[in-house]
Amino acid sequence: MKKVMVPILALIILAGVSCNQGKSKTQAKGALKKSGKIYTFEKATIVSKSEIHPGISVEQDIYIDNYGAREARYTITRMNYNGQNVETRALSMVTPEYIYSVDFQAKRGTKIPNDPEGVIEKMRKIIVSSKLSEATKTHLISSLPQEKDALKNSEATGLVIKDFIKNLKPVGQEKILGLNCDIYEIKDDSTGQVQAKLYVWNNLPIKLVDAKGKVIQEVVSIDTTKVDTTKFVLPDSVKVDDWLVYFKSSIKQFEEQEAGQQKKK
Repeated sequence: MKKVMVPILALIILAGVSCNQGKSKTQAKGALKKSGKIYTFEKATIVSKSEIHPGISVEQDIYIDNYGAREARYTITRMNYNGQNVETRALSMVTPEYIYSVDFQAKRGTKIPNDPEGVIEKMRKIIVSSKLSEATKTHLISSLPQEKDALKNSEATGLVIKDFIKNLKPVGQEKILGLNCDIYEIKDDSTGQVQAKLYVWNNLPIKLVDAKGKVIQEVVSIDTTKVDTTKFVLPDSVKVDDWLVYFKSSIKQFEEQEAGQQKKK
């Protein structure tokens, strides 16, 4: 399965749009790590609003620190489900050490090392050393490339967007909130038709509009002079689990299921 940064790339993927990949995300990330900076600004506080679908809206408060080494996205999703208004609150946070995902309603979260290549290798070793059948091992290992893509798309927004647009050429510029944004046309690979326009400033997605010009996502405010560093501290009420421990536990459950099926035979 392919997971992407919400909401901006989710909207692009849902629109059936893709870009040809040249240089890998790992190479793009490595180039940025050499300078130690993902963005040219040290810190920022951003508010972004989206309408993913009629009746489904998303609001994000985004906090960036240390030139993008730390990024926290507090997301409120509102939707109408069977006539009832439903609201969910979540957090996605990237630090040099870990990538966190938190569900505030459940008061639970996971953390995974901010090292996609290393994580995938650990997953592969867990699978290989398991007692699963060779067929199951082969199937699980074949899904690891998609898992790696999902991990890379959980990185800091600037890394994801930089990689996404690297093979695209700006078709113009527009000033939004005082920022000179490059405009990229996102086209359907099969038809060549423009599906959306993405407005980018400093590797940040500032606005996304569909083919009819309807604004789907946009930054409504940005302040690059301050950031509330307490937003990078998880509440004590949230229990955070190690994702690799969870993965190992899942493999153990698969082993038990297979063993049970063998006994029935």
